[in-house]
Amino acid sequence: MVKGKGSERAARALCEAEGLACDIRFEGAPMWQSFLPQVQTVLAAIADPGVAHGEEWTRIITHLRAQAGPR
Repeated sequence: MVKGKGSERAARALCEAEGLACDIRFEGAPMWQSFLPQVQTVLAAIADPGVAHGEEWTRIITHLRAQAGPR
């Protein structure tokens, strides 16, 4: 179950996509926290003013959803 806000929700989603339990401890913290660097990388890419918007952004989201598989 994805819960929380922003970066936490994204990190939990990545964790779940890998088939891992989000709240088990890993290196002293919940497993989902180990995915925060990937989330920050994606957020930085999105914030880049050079990133295309509109139809291109829709294609990116569609691709990411397809990669995540069925929910």
